[in-house]
Amino acid sequence: VQRPHSSSQGATIQSVATTRRRRRDHPAASTRPPRGVDAPAPRRRYGEVVDVRDHSNSPCFANYYDKSSAELKKLCLECFGKQLEQLLAREPDNERYIKKLKAEMRDVERIDVDKADAEAARAVKTYRADKD
Repeated sequence: VQRPHSSSQGATIQSVATTRRRRRDHPAASTRPPRGVDAPAPRRRYGEVVDVRDHSNSPCFANYYDKSSAELKKLCLECFGKQLEQLLAREPDNERYIKKLKAEMRDVERIDVDKADAEAARAVKTYRADKD
């Protein structure tokens, strides 16, 4: 191990070590995983996260596949409405994202649910035919 030749180098090394200690002790470094997500146990690899939430109603393709287009459209509009409400409450001057959310809401409102259901049925039929 080489020793620093001047006191300024020693101070630099000490300040780096102190900075690292501060980062480790920072409150954000000790955040807990979200509710329903199991933190890695000692027998698991570092960084591995196990999702223990109930998947029978989780937002995934399999669960959305069973819903009708009208139900999905209603769900999307509710979500956009809540996002817009929260954005306006927290950042009323953020015109860029407000316009973007409103445009996406209009796009969803224009969806013809009967046509969307027919297209989905054709896509599934084609997929099953290609699969067999």
